[in-house]
Amino acid sequence: MIDRKVSNGFSKRRFAPAGVLVNIGPPKGAIERIDLRLDDRDIPLSRNNWFLETAIEKLRCDAVGGTHGKE
Repeated sequence: MIDRKVSNGFSKRRFAPAGVLVNIGPPKGAIERIDLRLDDRDIPLSRNNWFLETAIEKLRCDAVGGTHGKE
């Protein structure tokens, strides 16, 4: 795995692992719904970052035993 320097807001730098590329193919309807949500944001967010945020949120919810919208 390749490490790259990432700024943490201070003069010192920490090393962070490089990301792993993953191709996904969501249905067109899902992309349209995601884009509508992204268009409504006050602060712009890329579709890619939305997927990352959503995946991390799901992992955190699962880690604490949450249902993440399922009953």
